[in-house]
Amino acid sequence: MSKLIIHMAQNKFIIGTVWIILLIPILAVSITSDIFYSPIMFVLLVFYLRKEQKYIYIVAILYGFFILFPPYLYFIRWISLFLAGDISIKECLEQIYSLVKVRSTTYFNLPSAICAVLAIPSIYLINLRNRLKKIHAKETLFQKE
Repeated sequence: MSKLIIHMAQNKFIIGTVWIILLIPILAVSITSDIFYSPIMFVLLVFYLRKEQKYIYIVAILYGFFILFPPYLYFIRWISLFLAGDISIKECLEQIYSLVKVRSTTYFNLPSAICAVLAIPSIYLINLRNRLKKIHAKETLFQKE
């Protein structure tokens, strides 16, 4: 790992800024379209990032994806219809695909895209900070013995 990235992960100001980078898009999505599911996603992310985790890139990509495409407006409606048995899985996936296609071409939002891209390194830095804390705690334990 680069010394610069390690230094950034250890700096409390940068980690605070990273949390703000993750919080602002969720607040914007909550205010504009999805007041219920977006805050729940953020709270789940906070609980998930409390400790070092594996497969952090999958979580970061999913978080960025749901910043670009708020889940309530685009997915939950069709999934709930599928679960109720009103539509088939094929029709559900086609509707979700068409909504994503329309959203990404017609209603493209540059600030949301920037926030989604910044979410990936932000989540990585938070996870790296947790890993460094864990390593530091082990080193401190060995030094006491």
